Amino acid sequence: MRARQPVVVAGVVCALVLCLPTAGHSAAIPCTALAPAPVQEQQAVQDPEEQAGAPHAPERSRDRREKSGRARLILSPATSDVAPGDELSVQLLVVGAQGLLRLPVTLHYDPLVVRVLSVRAGSAWERGSPPTLMYDTSHPGKLVVGVARLGREVTPISGAGELLRIAFEAVAPGNTELTLKRFALLGRRAQTQRVDARPAKVSVQ
Repeated sequence: MRARQPVVVAGVVCALVLCLPTAGHSAAIPCTALAPAPVQEQQAVQDPEEQAGAPHAPERSRDRREKSGRARLILSPATSDVAPGDELSVQLLVVGAQGLLRLPVTLHYDPLVVRVLSVRAGSAWERGSPPTLMYDTSHPGKLVVGVARLGREVTPISGAGELLRIAFEAVAPGNTELTLKRFALLGRRAQTQRVDARPAKVSVQ
């Protein structure tokens, strides 16, 4: 029998990561002291040229994102075909991160098609002190994750890398999107970076 992963309250996971200090000693924070921080609410962002039906121009799109300081969150693989009972490993990748120290994110999916088995920090957090990872799977269809690097001398993440690795189990035949709904790339003093994100698709047959 598979060991059950620890579960924490969903509303506190992201709030704690948003408010955790990036310097000094970490300490418990009362829920009443948790102040809201800017978290993006979106599903998928489409390039204006793509919305207008213009031909895809990857080099020009990348240059525009780099100039605007916009990063990308990518779920990989973008499409998966699995059978009931199979396990699926999904990576949450970042491209264009600038001084990333904290990541709150909520992932939505169809619980009748897949279920979350485990969540762990990705390889991008290995270059420096170990991160603090919290996640909540108590609400079927919604995974809330918070990961942060704490301490006086911390190494932020810049550029590209793997932020999370999520293991799913295929439950029953059907199709589902893995959609990022609420997320933020936070640096020192809760500085945020503009982010684009796209869903991934899973087909269970």
